[in-house]
This record gives sequence, C-alpha cells and structure tokens, in this order.
Amino acid sequence: MQALRSEGSGKRMAFSTVISFSVAAPPPTIYLPRNRLPNLRLFPSSIRCCSSISVRNQSKQTQQQFDLKTYWTTLIGEINQKLDEAIPVKYPEQIYEAMRYSVLAKGAKRAPPVMCVAACELFGGNRLAAFPTACALEMVHAASLIHDDIPCMDDATSRRGQPSNHTIYGVDMAILAGDALFPLGYQHIVSHTPTELVPEPRMLRVIAEIARAVGSKGMAAGQFLDLEGGPNSVDFIQEKKFGEMGECSAVCGGLLAGASDDELHRLRRYGRAVGVLYEVVDEVLEAKMTKGEEGNGKRKKEGKNYVAVYGIEKAMEVAEELRAKAKKELDGFMKYGEKVLPLHSFVDYAADRGFSFGDSTNHPGGGGGRGGEEEEGLDQLPAALLCTIISKLDVASICSCAATCKIFRSCASHILTFLPNFHLLDAAPSIGSLTPLLTLHNPFLTSLKADCSRLDDSAIPLLIRPSLHELSLHNCTDFTGKLLSDIGAKCSRLRYLYLGSVAEKRARAVHVSDLEELLTGCQQLEALSLMFDVSSFLRHNFARAWSSASEKLTSLQVGYVSSVMVTEMLRPNAGPHQSSIFVRPSILSGILKLCLSVDYITDTMVGTISSNLLSLTHLDLQDAPLIEPYLTIDLTNSGLQLINQHGKLRHLSLVRRQEFCITYFRRVNDLGMLLMADKCASMESICLGGFCRVTDSGIKTILHSCSSLYKLRVFYGTHLTDLLFHDISATSLSLTHVSLRWCYLLTNHAIKNLVSNTHLKLLDLRDCRNLGDGALRAINTLPVLKILLLDGSDITDLGLSYLRGVVSSVLSLSLRGCKRLTDKCIPALFEGSSRLQLQHLDLSNLPNLTDSGILSLARLRVSIAELRLRQCPQIGDTSVMALASMKVNENSRHGCNLRLLDLYNCGRITELAFRWLNKPYFPKLRWLGVAGCVHRDLVDNLTRNRPFLHVASHAEELDQSDNLHSFYMHDYDEVDELEEWLQGGDGGPDDVDMMDAEDDAELF
Repeated sequence: MQALRSEGSGKRMAFSTVISFSVAAPPPTIYLPRNRLPNLRLFPSSIRCCSSISVRNQSKQTQQQFDLKTYWTTLIGEINQKLDEAIPVKYPEQIYEAMRYSVLAKGAKRAPPVMCVAACELFGGNRLAAFPTACALEMVHAASLIHDDIPCMDDATSRRGQPSNHTIYGVDMAILAGDALFPLGYQHIVSHTPTELVPEPRMLRVIAEIARAVGSKGMAAGQFLDLEGGPNSVDFIQEKKFGEMGECSAVCGGLLAGASDDELHRLRRYGRAVGVLYEVVDEVLEAKMTKGEEGNGKRKKEGKNYVAVYGIEKAMEVAEELRAKAKKELDGFMKYGEKVLPLHSFVDYAADRGFSFGDSTNHPGGGGGRGGEEEEGLDQLPAALLCTIISKLDVASICSCAATCKIFRSCASHILTFLPNFHLLDAAPSIGSLTPLLTLHNPFLTSLKADCSRLDDSAIPLLIRPSLHELSLHNCTDFTGKLLSDIGAKCSRLRYLYLGSVAEKRARAVHVSDLEELLTGCQQLEALSLMFDVSSFLRHNFARAWSSASEKLTSLQVGYVSSVMVTEMLRPNAGPHQSSIFVRPSILSGILKLCLSVDYITDTMVGTISSNLLSLTHLDLQDAPLIEPYLTIDLTNSGLQLINQHGKLRHLSLVRRQEFCITYFRRVNDLGMLLMADKCASMESICLGGFCRVTDSGIKTILHSCSSLYKLRVFYGTHLTDLLFHDISATSLSLTHVSLRWCYLLTNHAIKNLVSNTHLKLLDLRDCRNLGDGALRAINTLPVLKILLLDGSDITDLGLSYLRGVVSSVLSLSLRGCKRLTDKCIPALFEGSSRLQLQHLDLSNLPNLTDSGILSLARLRVSIAELRLRQCPQIGDTSVMALASMKVNENSRHGCNLRLLDLYNCGRITELAFRWLNKPYFPKLRWLGVAGCVHRDLVDNLTRNRPFLHVASHAEELDQSDNLHSFYMHDYDEVDELEEWLQGGDGGPDDVDMMDAEDDAELF
C-alpha cells in the first residue's frame, strides 16, 4: 500500500509525515527494523471516500492537467536546500546535529511549507518571499514531532522512516533540539524574508500566527488532552494536534501575499479541514494494515482517534465531510483561476493518496505498477534464499539493497542479526547512521572494520563486542584512551586489532595505563597495529606495559615511537634480586613481523631488534629526522652488519623519509651493503630508501647474493646508473616487483636490461627523469605487468602508443608530471584496446592536457575507478560534465564506476562543475579533491549534500597509501563474494581465476 507510513510512531503532532518515502534516493545507511514488514499487497493502495470528484466552476479536464506530484517534489528539492543552508553545524555541534537529524530527515514530505508556498502564490505572492516562512514552519513542525516522540509523551521509537530523535541523541538532547528549533524558526523569518517583498507588519502577523498555532491554545492544548483524555475529546484533539499546523501553513502563505481578512478566514477553515483529513485517512489506512495483527510494536491510545471511537466506516464518512468542507472553502478563490489548483489537489491527495513520493509513476486509485509486480515476484521466493544471496554482499551494498523494497529491507534486517563481518570503510558513518545497523543483537559478529572519523567515545558501546576476533578502526581522531581500555576489558577473544589516529584531536589523550589494560585484557592477540603517536608515554612505564602482552603476538605495527623506547622495550633486564647471569627473556620474543616509524634509525636499535627477536622474518623501519643525525643516533655500516643475526629474516625495509629536512643515511656506503649481504642470502624482499652513498656495486652485491629476491625497492639512489642491471640476465633472479624512485641517472638502457625479468608485475620508475620513449618500447614486452608508474619521465604521446601491447592488462597507470604529453596521449594509449582492466589513472600536472583529452577518455569508455587530474591548468567544467555523462556500457549508469576524482587546482573549474558533482551523478564517488579556497561555499554545500563523500580541499592526496616504507598501492576492492558464490568458486587451489585475482590484490 503506497500510503502506509513506515515509521512505527504513535500519535503524530501535526500535519504531514505520513509517507516515509523520500524524493531523493535513500542514503546507504538506513534504519532496518527487526520485524518483517507485512505483505502490503493485501491492502488497497488508496482510500476512496467518494466515487466521483468535481470542482465547481472548473472543468474536470483542467484539473486533471495539473501535476501535483511534480509541483510538490520540485518544491521539496528547493525547500530541502534552503533548510540545509538554514541549519549549519556550529558550536555546540551536537545540538545542531540533533536539529539537522530531524529537520533534514529523508522521509519528510514538507507538507506545511509546500502548502504555505502554494497559498502565497495563489494571491500573486513571490515564492522567494515565502521560502523563509516555509522553512520556519518545517522547523517548528519538526520540533513538535521531536517533543511528541519522547517517552513522557507518545514514546515513539521511529519517525519519518528513521529512529526518532531521542533514540539517537537521548531524551535530554532531543528536548534541547526541539527547544532550539522553535526560536530558530522565528529568527529565520526575520533575518531572511526580503522586506521589499513582505512589509514588516505582515511579517509580524506571520510570527504571531505560528506562535498561536503551537502555543497553549493550539497544538500544545491538543497534546495535553491527548495525554489526559476526557469524554468526547477526539474532535478537539484532532483539530488541535493536526488541524492547527495545516491552518497555520495556509494562513501564513496568505499573509505573506497580502490576502484580505475574508480570504484569510477561508484559508483558516480550509487548512484546518485538510490537516484533520490527512490524519483521519492515515488512521483508516493504519487500521486496515494492522487489522488482525498483534504485536506489531505500534502503541495506539484507545479513544484518541476517529477510528477507535467511531470505527472505520464512520471515520471514512468523516473524511468525506472534511474533503467537502475544504473544497467548499476553495470556491471563494475561483477568481484566481489555475492558481487555486495546487490547493484543490492537496485536498484530493489527503483523501486518496493517489501517488507515492518514492514511485516513478503515479497509479491513482489502484494497485500495481511495475514496482509492485517486481515486489510480488520477490515475495514468491523463499526468504532463506533471498537472505543467503544478500548475505554475500558487503554492508554498504546490503543497506542499498534494503532501500529498494520492503522485502529486501526485511531480509537485510534479519541478516544483520547474524552477519559475521561488518566492514564499512568506504564511508564514514555518524553515530546516528551507525546505531540502527549495530544495535541489533548479533552474537555471531566476529569482524568489524569502520571509518571512525565522525565518531567519538560515545560510539564505543556500539563498536566493542565480546564476540569480536578482528577489529579495525580507522581515523579515531576524536576518541580518547578509553577506547583502548574498553577493548581490553570487553574483547578477550580479539586476535587482530588495528587502531588508527587515536586521540589526534586537541584535548584528547591516551595514557600508558590504557595501553596496559588493552594488552592485559587481550591475551589472544596475534596482530596489533597502533597507528598513532605513542612517544608521549613515559619510557619506563611503556616498557612495563608490554610485559603483559599476549604470548601469541606475532605482528606489531606502531605509528610513531622513539628509538630509545623501542630499545628499552625489547632489551632484557636483570631481575631486582638476581645476578646478571639470570636475565629474563625478552618480551615480544614471538614477534615475526615488526613495522615501526621512529625518530631515528640507529645502530643500537637495529642491534637490539636483531638479537632479541629470535623469530623475526619481516622488519620494516622508517624514520624522518628533524635534524641531521649525529653519529650516536644514526645508522652506520656497523649497524647493517648486525641485521639478521639469526638468519630468519625474509623481508627488510630501511627508509629515511625527507618529511622535515633533506637528510640521508650518509654513514652507510657499499661496504655496509657487502656486510649485510653476507647474512641476507635468503632474503625475498628488500627496500632501501635514502642510502645516497651506495653505488651500483653495493646494490649489485645484494642482487647477486640474494638468489630468492623477487621484490626490490630503492629510493633516492642518487649514484645508481645503467650499470646496475648490466649483467642481471646472468643471475637466477626472477623479479616481480621493482621500484626505482628518484634514481636520476638511470636511462633507457637500464630498463632494456631490466625487462629480461619478464615476470615483472609492478614497475615503479617515478621521478627517473631521463627515461624516454625507448624505455616504453622495452616495457611493452612485459606480458603480466599490472602497475606502471612513470611520473616525471621524458615520454611523449608517440611513446605511449608503444604500450598498447600491455595496457589491456595494466590495473594502475601513473603519468603525473610528464610534461610533454598532450590530449593525443589518450587515443594513443587506448584507441583500439578492448577489455581494459585499468582501474587507476593519474594524469595530474600535465600542462598540455585539456578538456578534449577527457572527452576522448569518455568517448573510449575507459572504465576507471580512480582518476587524478590535479594541477592541470586547462581542465575545466567540460571534463566534469563528460565524466558525469560517461557510460561504460549501454546498461550502466552515468559516471557509474568513478570512486575517486581529484580535481585539485584545475584551472577552469567553476560553479557549474559542482552542479554535476551532486547527486545523482557519480553515484559511487567516495573521494573528491577540489580547491577549497576558491570554492569554499560550494565545497561546504557539497559536503552536506553528500555526507559519505570525502572532500579534500587543502591539497592533500586522496586515499593515499603511497608510503615510502611500503609498495605503491591503493586500497583495492576485495574480490566480490557474491560473484564468487554465484560462479561456484570455493577459492581452492584449482580455481585459477581466483588465484589470479588474489595475485592482483597483493599488488595493491
């Protein structure tokens, strides 16, 4: 039934909010009720209170030509935008968020403001003059609903298709939000109504009318009698609670346009009749839906509505009388011609509910329509089958699926009670969005991953579950150390833990006692990643805390810690009453993988790690010195000689980043490489960054000594030349990953020798500026190449055409800063290529790339997920329009595949482009880069309209995982579980396609 409300509220306090469908598509995160919704096909889609409708003195044909749905939905879009601008988030943020939560609810139909605008336009008023009052009416209406829902009133748990305000923010905050909305509405009228269109006396009368409607003689009186009860009180309650808002809305519109007193009286009677009519029909529809059902969770007060007092048949008669009364009042406005049609149509809609705001077509008076047929077909399928299929999706897809129909919504609600994995990293949900999804009791939840950038300590009860084995919380900037201590207290089964950016906001702190509680409570931990600064902990307490760590811990990653703290943490100490002969074993002795970011990589720290971690197989160290290190706090040849003392190391990464100053490992030369190579014959992966004094001889020593090596990364190899790979074909190496960044002396000859390793999958040659087209011709011989990074090289459009042989298999291609490339590089690369697998394309900082090049990209239908165009001065609005309109194939949506779009500092982006960046274009977009200083207001508006879009406006790189201590990689989508399941793949060793997919994922 189209007209049934989805909210499970009790009494509503005013006119509207019956249908919870929204004009725009619902957001990815929605409210999923526990109980399965009834099969709504059993009920009629509308209540016909009479067999015929006529408007006196007006032809039926003229009335039928008026499209109320289009008129209404158009106004909703404009009003929603005005409301969004009227309630920005300010201090105190939580009150404003609670206000916005109810006012901007997607299920609101904006009946009071729409009626106000229609009444204003009836008398020749300007729509712009009516918008401030229309917004104020919606604020006041939302405030009344918030107060109506709290436990001491009607105790409703949902409203407008989402949890009620007090359910999300608490009763105290809900009361404050409602209290704040009333005066905000009055203030908005005064500050935003144009005085040249509305004289101040009219404005004062509008404010007085709203105050009367919500005051002690208006809706408050109706609510009072609704609570207290009384004989024959139903008429009074209905007129006050529901008629007052309709009356006020119509009268305010007339006041704004200067209607006469007689016309205002007619509007008053009309609005009251429509408001009560709306509620009576609602009660009839709800009674028919719930007839014969028990325990549906809806609390109705006996004797407080027409159906309960008179029965359904009598209530329908009352509805017909109200419709006739409203139509009679409109007879006095026939002199205004077609301007009265919207008010006429409101009456018919209130009685018949001839359309739904979520439908694409209008089916008046009857059931059916394509959507109903599809839902009817779904209803014939076993629920267990639907749940099995939907359970293969990720959380975001489950929520999107639930928004399509009631059957999927019921399945999603059921699935969330047993879903083992809850992974939501693409979007950053608020506490209001997350609560409906995670409050459901789910004892089977074992893995939870979330972006917490919009959460704080209040979300801890939602996130921390005793059943968890894996917990990954990113961007926890607004959390405190309570997060760590609560995890230790409640998650004793936890095996894998990742915490990112904890307490990075001002006034947030993590204490060493919180860390100690975490380590003491989680004795099953196998992998721990603390990706935040722990250097502020007291050194002796920090070492003591780790003594209680799980003996099963094999992997440890720390965002930032001082080298002295690492040394003291790992170095074994003699007991207080023991001689130096009795030394307790080192803590963390079972560690296999250690990844640390420190202030300085020193000989002492390297030696302590190598000597005390007996089983270490993976060592990843990086530093970023504030000053040039002196001898005692630097790495030397002697330190390299201490690496791999127990011979088990397989992966080594030593990187000095130039984040604060230009500095290198100046005390290491080729001799250090020779000393290290003697103990690293079994090494499989080596990354060396910042060894500026190491030459070809040093790196070649490693290549010839490490026969199992397949990953080689060298950064800032300022002395490396073409001789590095001169005799690589004479070795037994089979390199698959090679990264040579900032190696300025390498030329095409080095690459021609390197490609003798035909199994190369990743080739990173960024900032090797002497590479040209000859290198591309050599690269074209690599049959399994997946990632190619050529930033800053001296290649041309013609040279890119040499890559056509391999481009079909490449997943990621970066051409950033290749200054000689023009628009012709796009067809040169992609023209004639079919079945492209390309997902990531970087065309940033190309001064000669224009909109024509992006038009070529759209014309060739290159299906990319990430496109970077930052710092391209000739890229403008046309490129955005082309990408928004691009279809990968005939069955896809416009701009459907783009997940990331970086337009930072593109010289010709204007306001027009931002219109195309709004919904419904780019439906999958999660990351957007723009120049915020130029388009601050537009950026803020876009952020409000697309809350799950990460908008970067301060030149930061988007979704950047390119750290020097690890391979260049982007977050690559996991293999789709649903697709795998449908294809019957079990992921076994015989599944060759799945193995290939896993290999591709490893690259990223």
